Amino acid sequence: MVTMMLTYPSDFVLIDRNVVDIWGGVNVTFVDQQGQVLSKNKITITHR
Repeated sequence: MVTMMLTYPSDFVLIDRNVVDIWGGVNVTFVDQQGQVLSKNKITITHR
């Protein structure tokens, strides 16, 4: 059995680590050229 995941298309975004709160993460909002919100995401850092 094989699990297939669609990974295309994909986008990568660089985020300056100085804007990421080490305990709370950072909220990222993606918008298109007309200003319409495409998605809102919260990125958190896990410490192991």
